[in-house]
Amino acid sequence: DTASFDALSGQAARLPDTTRFKLLSDTWSMVQANRLGLASYAKLLSGYGDEPRLAVWESILTNFVTLDRLTQGEPERELVRRYLVKLVTPKFNKLGWVERPGETMEERQLRTMLAGALARAGDPAAIAKARSHFARLQADPSSVSPAMIDFTVAVTGRYADAATYEALAKRAQAAQTTEERNRYGRALTSVLDPALSARTLEQALSPDLPPQMSTQIVPGVARSEHIDQAWAFAVKHRDALMKNQDAIGRNRAFPSIVSSSAEARHADQLEAYVKANFDADAQAEAQRVANSIRTRAAQK
Repeated sequence: DTASFDALSGQAARLPDTTRFKLLSDTWSMVQANRLGLASYAKLLSGYGDEPRLAVWESILTNFVTLDRLTQGEPERELVRRYLVKLVTPKFNKLGWVERPGETMEERQLRTMLAGALARAGDPAAIAKARSHFARLQADPSSVSPAMIDFTVAVTGRYADAATYEALAKRAQAAQTTEERNRYGRALTSVLDPALSARTLEQALSPDLPPQMSTQIVPGVARSEHIDQAWAFAVKHRDALMKNQDAIGRNRAFPSIVSSSAEARHADQLEAYVKANFDADAQAEAQRVANSIRTRAAQK
């Protein structure tokens, strides 16, 4: 009942690590099952502002990614993001941007995770810090902590303008390792500017690109809030994209584009297109993904 839940929520910070984690995850499951209101989860989170454990924060931020996706295109999204920034900022300020002597690995990982969450939520300070890190990274790669490189490149890519996009593309082409090439590749697929994401999509048609990478580019762009753009590109270039794919790649190609959607129209669109153009195995995969989309649409 409400009184018992509120009493338990008020003691959350004093519970053992595993119990805090379980209380949080169980509450989220209750919200998803429509047995508790989202306000109850938000009230519980108010006791986690100084949470020390990485796994607990990971759970919190994963749930906020879900909320962020569910509210895409809706006025509530700004409220979700403001709430996240308010929740995360005090803890992040305690960690600070600069690594301290004697820090644990968990604290370093938490700094990166929280910084990324702030940037994803549109926090101007976190975005500005990523851009300043990237400027330093270009001049001297050793000037940025290894723990912050992924944050720096990912956020810079997400909010890139044309000039920054060019700089990221050049670094991707000049990458000496697979890890580095993938890091910059992910940054190029995550760009929010639709004119630049169109350029990334074109890379999926490059004859120099391994087939498995071309199937990663299109859904990667779709997950960066460009589902309709990526879908239209894949439909237009279906034959070229499918040319060198194995059976598994063909079956998953179109479902993967809309897999992050919470709109029932994408489920209908997927099933109709795959039914008209692919075999039974692909249709089964399309139906599985479509069902997941409709579940999220109902949650929304």
